[in-house]
Amino acid sequence: MPDNYFEIKTKDDKYARKGIWIVVLLLIALIVVTVRFARSASSPISIFIGLPSSSEAYDVSKKFITPDIKGVNIKFADAYQFGKRTDSVYIIRSFIQNVYDNRPGKLYFKVVLKYKGGQPTQKDNWEVLDVRFNN
Repeated sequence: MPDNYFEIKTKDDKYARKGIWIVVLLLIALIVVTVRFARSASSPISIFIGLPSSSEAYDVSKKFITPDIKGVNIKFADAYQFGKRTDSVYIIRSFIQNVYDNRPGKLYFKVVLKYKGGQPTQKDNWEVLDVRFNN
């Protein structure tokens, strides 16, 4: 009988040690995940960023329009019109003052952008749905 008791006790000790190691590993994993989440919240990219503001959408629209404009001195207007179709679709209307062929002029534009999520100032997080230019 004492032999059986000793064998049962050693089996229980093995299970207890395995259980302790599993609990320790789970705690370490939880700590690592918590620290990574806490550090990412202090960076500019966060899960809890809301929808972009009108000024952020206007700044991104400038990035999309600039390569399509012919001119030497391109100056975007400070004033712009802003609208939304849905939560993530933005409409920007404004104008550009530029010099093309030594003639100053205004070029009006309308951009429809779709926000895909992420950092609002990054061009890759937006999709252009429509661009229109008017003189």
